Amino acid sequence: MSSAIKCFNTRKTCPVLNDFDEEVFTVRFSEASDHYPSAEIEALPAIENVSFTASIVSLGENLGTRASLVITFSDFPYSDSGGFDKYLADRPYNPYEQGTFFGKLRGRHRSLRGKAIRWIKGEVGQTLDQMEIRHFFVDSFEGPSPEGKFTITAKDALKFADDERSQAPRIIDGFLNGAIDADDVTAVLSPAGIGNEKYPAASTGSPSTHYFAIFGGNEVVKVTNRSGDTLTILRGQRNTPAVAHEAQDRVQLPFFHESELPEVILKDLLVNYCGLSEDFIPFESWQAESATKLSQVYTVFIGDPTGCNKLISELVQVCGLAVFWDDLAAQIRFQVLGVIATDAALFDRSNIIENTLQISDAPERRASQVLVYFAPINPLKSVEDPENYRSIANVFSLDAEEDYGSPAVKKIFARWIADFGRQPAERVGAIQLGRFVDPPRQIQLAVHREEFVPPVLGGGYQVMDPICLQDETGAPVSVPIQVTRLIPTPDRYIVEASEMLFTVLDDFDPTDRSIIIEGNRYNVDLRDAYNQLYPDPSPGNTVTCIIEENVIVGSLNADLPSFDIGTWPSEAGTATRSSGSPVLTALSFNAVTAGLAPGMFVRGTGIQTGSKIVSVDSSSQITLDKNAQSSGSGGAVTVWTVILNVINRGRFEGKGGDGGKGSTSPQNGGPGGTALKARTPFNLDNSEGEGWGGGGGGGDGGAIDLRARGGGGGAGATPGLGAPDRDGVKRAQDGTTESGGFGGSLDSAGGRGGDPGQPGQLGPGPGPDRGAGGPAGLAIDGVSYVNFVGASGDLRGAQTN
Repeated sequence: MSSAIKCFNTRKTCPVLNDFDEEVFTVRFSEASDHYPSAEIEALPAIENVSFTASIVSLGENLGTRASLVITFSDFPYSDSGGFDKYLADRPYNPYEQGTFFGKLRGRHRSLRGKAIRWIKGEVGQTLDQMEIRHFFVDSFEGPSPEGKFTITAKDALKFADDERSQAPRIIDGFLNGAIDADDVTAVLSPAGIGNEKYPAASTGSPSTHYFAIFGGNEVVKVTNRSGDTLTILRGQRNTPAVAHEAQDRVQLPFFHESELPEVILKDLLVNYCGLSEDFIPFESWQAESATKLSQVYTVFIGDPTGCNKLISELVQVCGLAVFWDDLAAQIRFQVLGVIATDAALFDRSNIIENTLQISDAPERRASQVLVYFAPINPLKSVEDPENYRSIANVFSLDAEEDYGSPAVKKIFARWIADFGRQPAERVGAIQLGRFVDPPRQIQLAVHREEFVPPVLGGGYQVMDPICLQDETGAPVSVPIQVTRLIPTPDRYIVEASEMLFTVLDDFDPTDRSIIIEGNRYNVDLRDAYNQLYPDPSPGNTVTCIIEENVIVGSLNADLPSFDIGTWPSEAGTATRSSGSPVLTALSFNAVTAGLAPGMFVRGTGIQTGSKIVSVDSSSQITLDKNAQSSGSGGAVTVWTVILNVINRGRFEGKGGDGGKGSTSPQNGGPGGTALKARTPFNLDNSEGEGWGGGGGGGDGGAIDLRARGGGGGAGATPGLGAPDRDGVKRAQDGTTESGGFGGSLDSAGGRGGDPGQPGQLGPGPGPDRGAGGPAGLAIDGVSYVNFVGASGDLRGAQTN
């Protein structure tokens, strides 16, 4: 577009915004350092300082506190090359000699709010994709100052939900063209043309496209037809009175969801009102979490524009949720409050940095009685007016009031729960009382980066200390916690958490039962995990286990698998089969076929591995999805009566083998551990997941005087340890979750530990008695029990039957 000064392809400098075509342009900055690998990773060395304040996750109360990233830059001359100015060749001046980088940046942009910014931290030798990348969004900038300083402040994605930035419903600027009486059934909108511009069409077809509108802020009407600016309406809807209205009374559209799942409402608010991309919402994960732990629907009618933070906070409280931004994954997490598994990863004196454990009481958070007001009468009245609710659910614990000497009442105004909703209202109260009947303590601790699998924000853990945490006998106890704040520093993670002594006060037994692993775990037995959450399984139950993204299921012992399917109910009997036919007849079981169902796995003489029931034809006959491989009568047959599904979006990873110690005699590396073990048939969706056997430990380097070197540790979720040399000094490296460690170097060098699913190496040193590398751990022990759904995913290590 021609103008006195050609534009710089920014909104501020474009003379005709209709012609503006925004492009994404990425600029990378670094600290000014002699160690920065500028040849490998191009960046402008302008960063003076980075200050980070971690977010705080709220558990069942609101949206918490936003993370803040403040970057201070030093300004510098810049040539506008590299795509900064597409008209660079036409400028009548030398950009390097005129102005500065940040001065021109500010001159060309009114604001950078909402633009993506990434904080990348790594070590020399790493590629960008190997580094720790945290995702934020620009909130504001300031400068440049007379000293040449420029500051950018960034926040996490949920800043978009701030009440002053996003509201639901959006304001509609239509109003009544003239006065109407209380019994009028038509109304005309103004200004002219606003009907087609801002209001939906409406008809009485099938399905109906009727919708609600609010007149004058005090009456809900149903629009049954719209012709241009003329509305046909039903008066006095949703328990509001039909009243007369004056000209210029506003006509507003509501934010309205009826009998809707909470994750759907939340997604609508975040995407359509806060403006966040659906890419930030792992909706399938949200759905799984909701179906597993909540299984409720909600109704809400909001007549006046209301801040999205307020609305989401109400939903968080009513549902008992934690909603937060995962800056590493660039995802908004959705969790329902619940019991922390007793086998969750443990913080104790073996991994907590000395003198960092702090525990504080929060008696003000206790609740012995939860009053849940629900079934709002008039949706246009105040949400906190008790008189505007038809019903109240009172969930209480008299024992707690006796124990603590007084009541502690918590009120929840649940306008999201409709009439006849006592059961969901009582569930809200039960969740809140279960969480706060004993006031949760606040816990802070720190762990070294190198010695602990990175803690997960929002993840559940156990913490134990013999002094700070004791039972009535003085014995140490483990306390369940949920991480509410995670502060990364160069050498450690600082963890802030809330105690989760969740008392289960209500029954929840959905037909399909799910187990969702949301934080790193060790030595998971699926049946044991099931037994902690649900009653004994019945024939026909479906159990689905989901391992979420970025979660590692590991092992603390190379002899134990990281994830064991465990033992599940089955029925043994006999059947007659015909080669080439999927039909089994003359079935004989301890139980009749009434308990059998399609989808159940069947194994037996002459039956193909992985066969499932397609149909139950009669009390003595079933049809499978695969043909029999031989004929015979009275052959043994086993049917597993629970359908098991495992969806792995994270990683199973065996323990890494320890390196062989430097010695006068050969010291072999330790074996890697198994990732996944199965002795019960199940369906595995590993298309987005990983299954890595532990790497074997490296062998020792053999004996030459005292110089025999130890072997490196193998890769694993619990990495193998590098072994000390013969002289007792440890020079070998421990493994990591991603790779094996190098053996001790010089002279009789020790062998390198194996990468995931790989054996350790023989010590390369010249010593005569070098130790062999440890064998690799299996990716799957019992692959014949696995029915892959889709691609088999990233499997490293052998698969055996």
